Amino acid sequence: MGVYEEILKGSRQHPVKRETICFALNKSDRQVRKQIEELRAEGNRICYSPTKSGYYIASSEEEYLEFRTRYISYALRQLYIVSKMDREKYMDYESLHDQICMTFEEEKK
Repeated sequence: MGVYEEILKGSRQHPVKRETICFALNKSDRQVRKQIEELRAEGNRICYSPTKSGYYIASSEEEYLEFRTRYISYALRQLYIVSKMDREKYMDYESLHDQICMTFEEEKK
């Protein structure tokens, strides 16, 4: 059994905590977070509930879109902070996209 199967045990109302997954699979927190990232990159709709501190698979488009809004908001906030740190007045989204994709592909190796 793997991370995906452990997350399947949860729901939006009762999400599975990452610590529970780590214990069940005898994996480190970092290993589980990395695996969740990889599963998401494969298209799996693994959602996270910040109020209940756990993961679940979206069982409807509504559940996914709710998670997606929070996830994108977080990502955009990070990009905004990086742009401020870089002291850029604007972002070249095409080059940023290429940079992100290249970084992600390198991490997968």
